Amino acid sequence: MRVGVVIAAAGKGERMAQPVPKQFLPLGGMPILLHTIRAFEHMPALVSLLVAVHPRYLQDTERWCRALRIHHLTALVPGGSTRQASVWNALQHPSIAHVDVVLVHDAVRPFVSQSLLNRLLAAVQHAPAVVPALPLKDTIKQVESQQVRCTLNRSELVAVQTPQAFHRTVLVDAHRAAQQQGRIGTDDAALVEQIGVPVAVVPGEEHNLKITTPFDLHIAQLLLDHRQSLF
Repeated sequence: MRVGVVIAAAGKGERMAQPVPKQFLPLGGMPILLHTIRAFEHMPALVSLLVAVHPRYLQDTERWCRALRIHHLTALVPGGSTRQASVWNALQHPSIAHVDVVLVHDAVRPFVSQSLLNRLLAAVQHAPAVVPALPLKDTIKQVESQQVRCTLNRSELVAVQTPQAFHRTVLVDAHRAAQQQGRIGTDDAALVEQIGVPVAVVPGEEHNLKITTPFDLHIAQLLLDHRQSLF
């Protein structure tokens, strides 16, 4: 099985309220994005590793990758105006044509583990699409105009993470259909669901943190410090 990875790194990260997008903020002295790229360097069967970056940051990202000797990166791809457009741009890269499975990952999840990657790759051999997910801890309520409308059944809900794994042809078909029909999905799995393809679920990991707010960045630094203290 030949595997390609697409890292979506063209977002603005406005909730972080910083002068640069959150994926370029320092974590342990290195941009978050570089930690994320490095998480895939020992993945078995890796054929293509693409990072979709806003055109404004292409040169900076290339310079950082050279300085940190990240040699397994296949290419930097210009990102689009949306995450969905950025992933589609990456799917057009020639190297993707040579893979069987594509993993799509958020740039600001730097702690993806090898065990999670192994679970996804094992599951995607038997399903066309696989996502990692965690059960919800909090009670979830539907709210409208500052009023609770109903309480949702937490046992039927999960919080979905990335990477998400897909047969390449399924992912390409889903993105092409979304383009043709003018649909936007909150993640790539949503686009696959919309063309009627079932999506399987494997256990996610709590430390597979998505860094979205300043508090998340603080937690990420604590996680990194703890990891480094073990070596």
